[in-house]
Amino acid sequence: MSDISHVLYVSTASRLMEPAELTALLETARTINAAVGITGLLLYRSGNFLQHFEGPSAAVHELHERIKRDPRHFGVITIREGVLEGRAFASWSMGFDNLTGIDPEQLNGYSDFLRSGFRDQMVLRDTPFLTRFLKHFAGRD
Repeated sequence: MSDISHVLYVSTASRLMEPAELTALLETARTINAAVGITGLLLYRSGNFLQHFEGPSAAVHELHERIKRDPRHFGVITIREGVLEGRAFASWSMGFDNLTGIDPEQLNGYSDFLRSGFRDQMVLRDTPFLTRFLKHFAGRD
């Protein structure tokens, strides 16, 4: 059995974050995550986060608990967690995209969840959509 676990969650920033703050957050996350074997993806749009991370079970559990206590965001909703057969983001120490400047209607395959925020009920109901979205983002579809 694989020791690679994963977590997919959404949350809301305590306040809108400036690009420099997001850059600092990402640099810190990459350093810490690389040291414990965590890879993944972090998306930010208009005060909402969507993150998928994966790695050794103990490291994933510890990171998940730390994320839930982090005062920079609230309303952490864990959408999916468990054991993986293989990494989805093996070469990404922590991929990042700030979607705030993107007009989602101009994107191929537009989905309204990019506009309405990740807290939309569709996100909570449609985990297959999110799985497809993440695989597509990782180039594994």
